[in-house]
Amino acid sequence: MFRKDFKSKGYTQVKSSDRKKLRQQFQQTYPTVTDEILSLVIPTGKGDDFTSCKILLQTGDDIFVYSTNKIPWFFITEDQSTKTERILPTVYLLWKFPDLIPLKFHTNKHVFSKLLNGADLMLPGVILPPGSVTPQTFRHVKRDELCTICLEDNRFPIGLGQTTMDGEDMYMSGMKGRGIAILHLYQDALWNIGPRSERPYEKETRQLFVTDGGMREENTVEQACAQATNEINDLNLNEESTTTTITSEYIYS
Repeated sequence: MFRKDFKSKGYTQVKSSDRKKLRQQFQQTYPTVTDEILSLVIPTGKGDDFTSCKILLQTGDDIFVYSTNKIPWFFITEDQSTKTERILPTVYLLWKFPDLIPLKFHTNKHVFSKLLNGADLMLPGVILPPGSVTPQTFRHVKRDELCTICLEDNRFPIGLGQTTMDGEDMYMSGMKGRGIAILHLYQDALWNIGPRSERPYEKETRQLFVTDGGMREENTVEQACAQATNEINDLNLNEESTTTTITSEYIYS
């Protein structure tokens, strides 16, 4: 969407009444957003800088970008399927609130240059835990769902995208084909009108998808714990001279 330069028509201060409407719309779209983040991206105080900028993309589409102090936090575009407006965050906002959008995909560093040159994220480029994909791996993924893209193990996104198929189709495809259409990227033309800051780093701790390898590991642990519990229940607690220790090595072996 922003891979090529665009024309802008200057910055305009947003009226107080419009700010309130935008805050309500933003909260409805992203109910997990904190008050601190909301006040940062849509300030309501007198004298607070909050501007809109109408830009004309080379595709012919008009988009409004909203900024504070020249930092573009989000933009509003039209959803082609529903013909309604939708608020989309920039990477600058995603670096402040990396889990604003629940669905997240990770890919390898060498893929980034291809994305920046115009490619969408292909399913073979998605990083998954060891093991094979199962029908449960992408069970929560819907078609045309907003998602973020991260590099390697960094939890801070480098891009915003939209799925091109649902979870069942991803599984049935054998993890082949175009998976995520790119909407906005770090180092694209939209990022370029901001402070051009670099992305932060923090290790991703959540397990976003589960393969059959992860399921086997979980089942092994559960079965071992259940077995250990049964053996404890079978102990003769009246024999005070007998003590039994269940070690963590036994449980997870």
